[in-house]
Amino acid sequence: MILCLQYPINGNNVVDKPHYEAGNVWINNTQYFADVPLVALGFLHW
Repeated sequence: MILCLQYPINGNNVVDKPHYEAGNVWINNTQYFADVPLVALGFLHW
């Protein structure tokens, strides 16, 4: 499986409180990785 994720918002890139919501992994209040499949969450280390 090849994942092609988008990182559509510029910002400070600081990972504050990561969470998954509606297919996106949010790393802070304004930045997120878009279109993340649920299977990929098993590889994340929060």
